[in-house]
Amino acid sequence: RYNTSNHQTKTATINVPSNATASGSCSRAFSSLDLSFEPGNFSLLLKFAPTPQVKPYPSKFFLGYIRLRYREDPTIFIGTATPDKDVDLVANFLALFMADVGTYFRCNSEIVNLFEGVGQVSFRDTKIQPFAVEGGKFGKESVCSEDPPPTTTKPVPPRGPNGGVIAAAVVVPVVVIIIGAAGFLYYRKRQNKASPYKTLN
Repeated sequence: RYNTSNHQTKTATINVPSNATASGSCSRAFSSLDLSFEPGNFSLLLKFAPTPQVKPYPSKFFLGYIRLRYREDPTIFIGTATPDKDVDLVANFLALFMADVGTYFRCNSEIVNLFEGVGQVSFRDTKIQPFAVEGGKFGKESVCSEDPPPTTTKPVPPRGPNGGVIAAAVVVPVVVIIIGAAGFLYYRKRQNKASPYKTLN
């Protein structure tokens, strides 16, 4: 949300583009992913950490910190009262995207984090593994509680040429960002655009 020059409050919705620049760093105790894009000098920083391991239970990872920085570009924030103002929003002490270390977190549902009434960051169709990446591949899947369990309904068999509908598979193309060299895998699904897997060093 932002204030306009005629004393109104408006909302701007910005999607992270598929060509956002991804960078990051990692260690055994810390992992980060930074997505930056223009216009607006946007930077979305995500920081992950593992929980202490208490045997025999595995350590878990979680998203504990989100930082969103941007400039109120008047081409995006139409009529803003503070054009080109630098905004810096931070949310910490979080416990999002929690899963066992060595697995990846997947969630097709929307997960929302609020910034104290100023704005929000929404995650959808997310697949992420910030620790214990082996061979540049995702580990075992850990599904979020927000996603409904898979159905067990029987498929409808195709019907012949004398009438009826023949089932066809619909493939949703994806855009994927992978930081393999840093030991961090990140996946974003985008509709209506197709792109192969990318490795960013």
